[in-house]
Amino acid sequence: MYSGVFPALLTPLTKEDEIDTHAICELIDFVLAKGVHGLYICGSTGEGILLAEAERRLVAETTVKHVAGRAPIIVHVGAPATAGAARLARHAHEAGADAVASVPPFYFQVGQDGIKEHYRHIAHATELPVYIYNIPASTNVNVSADLVQTLFEEGAVQGLKFTSPDQLAFREILEACRGKLNAFSGPDQMLLSFLVMGAHGGIGTTYNFMPGLY
Repeated sequence: MYSGVFPALLTPLTKEDEIDTHAICELIDFVLAKGVHGLYICGSTGEGILLAEAERRLVAETTVKHVAGRAPIIVHVGAPATAGAARLARHAHEAGADAVASVPPFYFQVGQDGIKEHYRHIAHATELPVYIYNIPASTNVNVSADLVQTLFEEGAVQGLKFTSPDQLAFREILEACRGKLNAFSGPDQMLLSFLVMGAHGGIGTTYNFMPGLY
């Protein structure tokens, strides 16, 4: 299980709208010097959904190489198409990341069975732990405790990033998984109360520029 403060890293771009690998390395050094416990890349803050697949691969490779084992790295691989998420999950493993995360399928409403199949495909594509990224305000999809429990008991997922103020739903998921799910809080401003509810840590945006506070 991972724990502590994980910045959801920004993805710096050059004036030519290309990935700024130098700035990525500078940002990594800054947050690690502040004592953060891990990194989460290409999520909502890192605008992974808006990046081309090749760009996301470059961010992952740059991050893994520069971190050089100093902290665990979770790569968000969520994509509109499950096949794309699976490819990115496979690449994250090959690049040397420690875990992957994915939002559920969005835009098309695929139902609970479709969501389960999405995560099963990702799990089959990589040997890394898989984290569900629940952010209903952006995806319009809210994962249920029953869904998470099923996938957890199957071994398809091992963790959760929960970006919603619904702490009751968060607690219900933890209890359904008997406290064995590696769970992170998403809302920065609610980190303390999520820790009280059983979160192992937080993954968030403001940890990029004021990690020391957390």
